[in-house]
Amino acid sequence: GIDNFNFTVDNQYLPWMQVGAPIIIFNDDHSIQSIETKIENINGNIITTKKNLGIVPSLGCRCELQNFLDGGRAYRYV
Repeated sequence: GIDNFNFTVDNQYLPWMQVGAPIIIFNDDHSIQSIETKIENINGNIITTKKNLGIVPSLGCRCELQNFLDGGRAYRYV
């Protein structure tokens, strides 16, 4: 990651990243986890979030809740 608002993603995952999509970032064992926020901007492969993530994402972290390729929203279990 770059800082608490910006992180990079591999180009193969860019199609899933859409401005306005909700995201949470975490590592494999969830010992590092961001707050839920939304994508504010995408510039190349740099993602900027609306809120401070509370963490600086590191190599190996994953994103969840981003939208589907057809523009559909992420599912949530209740």
